[in-house]
Amino acid sequence: MTSRGKLAALKALKAAYLQQMFPQAGETVPRVRFAGFSGAWVEKKLGEVASIKTGASDAQDSVAGGEYPFYVRSEKIERSNKYLFDGEAILIPGEGRLGDIYHYVNGKFDYHQRVYKISGFAADASGLFVLYAMQKTFKQHAMTHTVKATVDSLRLPMLTGFEMLLPTKEEQTAIGAFFAKLDELIALHQRKLETLKKLKKSCLQQMFSTSSASFSLPQGNKTVENTLTDAKYVQTVPRVRFAGFGEAWEQRKLGEVLTTHSFSPFLQEPSDDGEYAVIQQGDTPILGFANGNPFENHQEVVLFGDHTLSLYRPQNPFFVATDGVKIISANGMHADFLFVLMERYKPASEGYKRHFSILKNVEASLATNHAEQTAIGNFFSTLDELIKQHS
Repeated sequence: MTSRGKLAALKALKAAYLQQMFPQAGETVPRVRFAGFSGAWVEKKLGEVASIKTGASDAQDSVAGGEYPFYVRSEKIERSNKYLFDGEAILIPGEGRLGDIYHYVNGKFDYHQRVYKISGFAADASGLFVLYAMQKTFKQHAMTHTVKATVDSLRLPMLTGFEMLLPTKEEQTAIGAFFAKLDELIALHQRKLETLKKLKKSCLQQMFSTSSASFSLPQGNKTVENTLTDAKYVQTVPRVRFAGFGEAWEQRKLGEVLTTHSFSPFLQEPSDDGEYAVIQQGDTPILGFANGNPFENHQEVVLFGDHTLSLYRPQNPFFVATDGVKIISANGMHADFLFVLMERYKPASEGYKRHFSILKNVEASLATNHAEQTAIGNFFSTLDELIKQHS
């Protein structure tokens, strides 16, 4: 699963099974089925197999560290000191991202006045099965019948009238348990991914945060203690660093160390079978491929999205799609270290404007030892690869 990321692969697997293990439109039996089950599924409306109502709480009822989970109109779960229900339920927001957010709960909880609670399941219906049946087709139903206001909104009849196909209770239980296990695996990898991202964020802070170290110098028969204002004798060292390195780091404005390289944008339509990648700004850096005369010196550069603040470390010669893709190097600096340095100090987005002019004025802490740069660059490259594997 490493080529696409474990989390993405598991989500894709779940989506595929939702399509195959529930009947297609116009059909009454699924194409993939557990052994031992047969017969057509029966159509019922959600209002026939469960009771549906909204909560009574508002945002002001949220309490940090509250005793009970408080379900609001987002994926984030708040806390509350009271509960409005105790039992099995599916919770969905009544406005906003309709069909995208589901919470399955079995216990005490509070819920917002614009959150719908689906509970009190009939004897022939499994709550978990209803959850996954909704995940398969409810979004399409909701967006077809949504009430358009400032945001998409649900009304109770849209929920009670939602049609689904139900097999026997035993088959529902088997299907629900199968998808619940998949969700557990997805949640496990989500937690691993979040842990890795937090680790990286912490390391970026600690390994590029320097403190001033004062020291004493002999002066005749006296010892003069330098102060923080005596810059001549103040060394900067990172709070966390690899063993074996003792050199002071430099404090420099990035504009003093970064070099941009001019290269004409590739203005033709990229193809799928060219030799060299055409790089654009944003989260999807490879726009396509092309042949011709690319930028060759890829080993020493990092690509910076001037508008989007995206960063890309090319592994081969390349073209750029627009002049907003800045080709940047730093004389004598390890390119992987340069990538991490820019990631650590890139400014906050100010919308669709040129950010490189802001970046150049940022004061940064720089390792001066090339071997230390290499060690730091390799460490974060490995960490990024782990994040990619779990994404």
